[in-house]
Amino acid sequence: MKNVRKIVILLFSFLALFSVILSIPSKAETVHADTGPKPDMQITIKNLEKSDYAIAFAVQQEGWGPHFAYNPDHGTHHDYSYENEGSLQKIYYNVSLPEGWNLLEICKVYKDTSEIVIKSGYMWPSDFILIIYNEVNAKYYLTEETKTYAFHSYFEFDMNDYKNEGIVLTKPIVLEKNYQWGKETLGFFVRLLTTLTIELGLALLFRFTKKSFLIIAVTNAATQIGLNVGLTLTAHFHGTTPWLVPMYAMLEAAIVVVEAIIFKKYCKRKNTDSNDFVIIYTILANILSFGLGMLLWFVM
Repeated sequence: MKNVRKIVILLFSFLALFSVILSIPSKAETVHADTGPKPDMQITIKNLEKSDYAIAFAVQQEGWGPHFAYNPDHGTHHDYSYENEGSLQKIYYNVSLPEGWNLLEICKVYKDTSEIVIKSGYMWPSDFILIIYNEVNAKYYLTEETKTYAFHSYFEFDMNDYKNEGIVLTKPIVLEKNYQWGKETLGFFVRLLTTLTIELGLALLFRFTKKSFLIIAVTNAATQIGLNVGLTLTAHFHGTTPWLVPMYAMLEAAIVVVEAIIFKKYCKRKNTDSNDFVIIYTILANILSFGLGMLLWFVM
């Protein structure tokens, strides 16, 4: 029986390592310094005139994170290959931005549509003006300065509410916050259930007592709630700056330390007073849940 448990624990260890390896982008993909969940946003624009549109962003800095201000007159930026550069050039030469605002190199194109759903990519800006450019008639709209407000921010706007058909800077579009409470709440409980399933399943293999199971479950629920509340409040008061990503990593590391201390002090294994394997359990459980969490995040 002991040999069977050893084999199962080794399999769990291999699965944890395999999950983390799969979470790392391959060389064929764009490689970023971090692979964890990142702040993102979704913007929905409804009831546009059916046409071809290019979407771009303006910021007050010369760049944002890995992104930089676009200027076709300055040549290629470090041999960077622009996405939809033709559309970027149209926006650069035809759109008048407020003073002090710079066009970023981010550009997405939507063909023959009256509704646009913009889902942010890697480290997109959290303080921006959105540019909606009609590539057929060169008509464009600008939003007012907009800031993300949560780890996952949602905005929407109905163009039927935009009464001024002229192109003016004095009447920008005001994006309305449309936080998906149901979706985000469901996502939280799915993550929590996944974490509890993994950590309690592993605890079963380590033969913890029933009291220890309760301690592990309550501790995990508390740390997950604390992590999500902390990230949400930080994003709400300070915006989803690039610093939110390392903060997320630091909070995850702090959770491992807190769980290790609690489990070491209060958790016991069956038929023994020894808790020598508690630290190993804590590290292994968090690696496994983190690795599988990354896989789930990339798939979704």
